[in-house]
Amino acid sequence: MTIDLKKLFGAVQNPDNKFHSALLKALKTNASPDFDYLKFKQSVTSMEDMDMEKSIAVKSAFATASTMGMTKSKLLSSAKQYKKVLNSEKSKFAEALQNQMDIRVSKKKEDAIKLKEKINEYERKILKMKEEMELYKQKIGNVDSEIQEAKSKIENTKNEFLTAYDSVTEIIDEDMSLITGNL
Repeated sequence: MTIDLKKLFGAVQNPDNKFHSALLKALKTNASPDFDYLKFKQSVTSMEDMDMEKSIAVKSAFATASTMGMTKSKLLSSAKQYKKVLNSEKSKFAEALQNQMDIRVSKKKEDAIKLKEKINEYERKILKMKEEMELYKQKIGNVDSEIQEAKSKIENTKNEFLTAYDSVTEIIDEDMSLITGNL
């Protein structure tokens, strides 16, 4: 049975969000072939699509799953495993974000420092070099706006990821609470 993760976890502000898709891909990659949280969630969703009340759908899906050896403990453990997958993705993202910050921002700061040193060197030289010094001053002026732009882009990327991450983990948390409260 194919699981439509976008249908199960599609309740985000921007369901076309590349981070949302990446998180769902990670869940799919780590999906168990056995009956687990994802298959349980799909069963519940299918029943809800038939206008069944959520709590009844949860109980019905669990009753069917229990005939295959599923227990409440196994179901919650499975959901926790998927949260671990998402947390791993969050850690990878944080590391990649930091690398981008180092590359895009720190490098620009280093470049600015080097350019300032050149300016000081040229100021000590003859008047003929003033034109060249003005070019370096312009580059330094642009570095600050480039740093701000890079920081802004990275912050936006971070916010998009966290929105997708929060959306998916919130759904899992709600499902775990529902499972805990109804089973």
